[in-house]
Amino acid sequence: MKNIDWGWQLKARNLRHRGEYLFKNMPIPADITFHLPTNNGKIETIAARK
Repeated sequence: MKNIDWGWQLKARNLRHRGEYLFKNMPIPADITFHLPTNNGKIETIAARK
């Protein structure tokens, strides 16, 4: 899990900006994860929810 700087709340002026920050930076638990190979040989992880 990322270390979160809680000072971000002062920078987010309204509820919309706070929601955007949380959505982009806080992990949402997934019901299942898919691990798929990419064309360059690396593994890409995709989280899925109900």
